[in-house]
Amino acid sequence: MNQVGPDTIFNALQGFSALCTVYILLLTHKTNNRALVTARQNLEANILLKQMDVYNACSVRYEQINAESHRLCKMKIDEKDGLAYYLRFWELQHNQFVFFQRGYIDTLIMISWMNWRKDEFLANAPLSVENSFIDYQWGWKNISERFKNTEFRNFIEEVHRGDPGKVVHQAVIEYHHLRSPFMSTSSTDSLPKGGRLR
Repeated sequence: MNQVGPDTIFNALQGFSALCTVYILLLTHKTNNRALVTARQNLEANILLKQMDVYNACSVRYEQINAESHRLCKMKIDEKDGLAYYLRFWELQHNQFVFFQRGYIDTLIMISWMNWRKDEFLANAPLSVENSFIDYQWGWKNISERFKNTEFRNFIEEVHRGDPGKVVHQAVIEYHHLRSPFMSTSSTDSLPKGGRLR
């Protein structure tokens, strides 16, 4: 199965940034209203498509990692296997965080994902029935050192300690300068009961 990595997504987003430049030029030159409205609609449609591309790429990677966890849970694994698994898992979470900072992950989706991280932290299920010490918290403790003194590590620690919805909304405020004004910052009012997207 082909893995869609962060480099592929970032390369695709470079072309997208060119569209933003065109939009800014249109604004600067004060073109007629109809052209401006059309350009804005096209930009918003392209942003939505890029958000969908990022979401789909993250979903594919998550499904690959999830399939790996199902395979590992039936095996006797050692720390090396556990570290390899959690490295892939937390690298995906880091990529999702960066995409969220830039506005390519919708707020409601990020809240849903972080609710899962909080639940996994509390449940602290072992990766393998044979090695119960290799669990979610063990994985975070060992892998989080790679993210020492980063916004990502602080963000995940806050998610683990608090209300994921509040933490995500606070992050939207903190990273507002990185997010396009056209990116969705939806409210939790439309989030399904339980705070999860199905």
